[in-house]
Amino acid sequence: MPDPDALRRQYDAIADSFTGLPDVAIPADTGRRGFGSDALTVRGRIFAMLVRGHPVVKLPAARRGSTTPG
Repeated sequence: MPDPDALRRQYDAIADSFTGLPDVAIPADTGRRGFGSDALTVRGRIFAMLVRGHPVVKLPAARRGSTTPG
């Protein structure tokens, strides 16, 4: 099983890479609580988040089929 602390550090590194980009809000900037409180958003829409401690990113429809099995 993956180390939860390592997964969180990985997600935090992703979030840090988006700091300062236009229209992107990192969790510390949103002031949100509850669902989506750890999510990265662009213009208010979630594109990356933690789900049960695992980093998850939302991909455009054109890329989804090439990255998911089945």
